[in-house]
Amino acid sequence: MEQLNMAGRRIALTGQSASHEAHELEDDSLSTSEAEEQDEMMRARHEILEDHNRQLTLQLQTLKSLLQKQVQILFFCLFSFFCLYIFFFLNTGP
Repeated sequence: MEQLNMAGRRIALTGQSASHEAHELEDDSLSTSEAEEQDEMMRARHEILEDHNRQLTLQLQTLKSLLQKQVQILFFCLFSFFCLYIFFFLNTGP
């Protein structure tokens, strides 16, 4: 509404035609509308990317946990093998 008031004042002061001023207002409203639409699209993309980032973070934590468990199992197996090797080596004397 304020834009229309300002347009009316400009018309009165400059003597421009109403159709010319209305066309400029239409162009301004289109560009504002397009900017708002782009802003909404960017916000939607941002939310999607944040959600994707959360999912990737959870997957990374899960993989780290699984890897840590596998490493613990590997060390346990190696330790057990080493203990058995030492036990048999000491019990089978020359």
